[in-house]
Formats: sequence, C-alpha cells, structure tokens
Amino acid sequence: MNTNPLDQPGKLFHVELLNPNPTGRKTKEGPIYRVSFEVDKDTYDLFMDGRSNIRLYAKMCVVSDTEEEQQQIEQSEKPSKPKPSRGPYGKFYQTLFKNGFQYAPQTKVALDLPNEATEQDVKEALYKLFEVKSLTELDPSRFCEWAAEKGLASLIPKNL
Repeated sequence: MNTNPLDQPGKLFHVELLNPNPTGRKTKEGPIYRVSFEVDKDTYDLFMDGRSNIRLYAKMCVVSDTEEEQQQIEQSEKPSKPKPSRGPYGKFYQTLFKNGFQYAPQTKVALDLPNEATEQDVKEALYKLFEVKSLTELDPSRFCEWAAEKGLASLIPKNL
C-alpha cells in the first residue's frame, strides 16, 4: 500500500505542473490570488485522496518539452553521494534534512527565523540553540524532545 505524500508533512515528492492559469478576486479582507495547473492522473488522485487544508512549499524550474533538456534536469536531480557523518548522530540529521525539515514554515517559526530563511540559517540557529558545532554531535532524543515541545514532532520521520 502506497502512502499519500500529502499526508506526510515534510516528505518531498515530485509533481509536474502544466499550463498555469493565474486568477484573482477581491474580497472585503483583500485580494486573493490563485494559480491552477494541469496535472497527470496520478497527481490528481493524490490531491483527491489527501488532506484538503494543507500548505505546500515548492522549489520549481521551467523545463522545455525537449527530451534532451528533460534528461539534463533529471541528471541534475540525481542525489549526490551523502556527506560522511562527522559525529555519531549524522545519519539521523541527514535523513531529517533529506525529508525537508529545514523548509517547513513551522520549523522557521520555532527558531524565530523569517520564512525566507535558508537551510544554512536553520542549521546555524540549531547550532546556537543547542550549543553545538555540528548537529551530528546532538543526541537525537534531545532534539526530538525540543521538537515535540515546539509542535514539530510530525516533521520527524517515524523510521528515525
């Protein structure tokens, strides 16, 4: 049974968005902006079966329809070899960040960072908070306790 990635906060997944259609309207509270896209059947089914009240964070790029350019993009997306773990807990934090913990808006709120904060900003805030030079030195149980206190437990993959 496949799990819907829309039901897993922080889990990264790929979606192809086609033919953007921007619209907007004015309300008493102010303008509302909307962009709708065409998607394939599998993506459509994800949204039909998933939660409806969600916020998505995305990094996007425009691609052409040529097979050559799509292959170049796919090759650039291939994961690079993981960096060697410096401390005893490196694997935990590699997996945590690979699953997008650093991009979640609630992570940035918990660290008093602006929404535009980068991955490096998040790491530096965590270094300062936990008084470590590398997260690989931070015991995951201490981190998970902090995350639970801040309401971030759902961002930590269950398999860690």
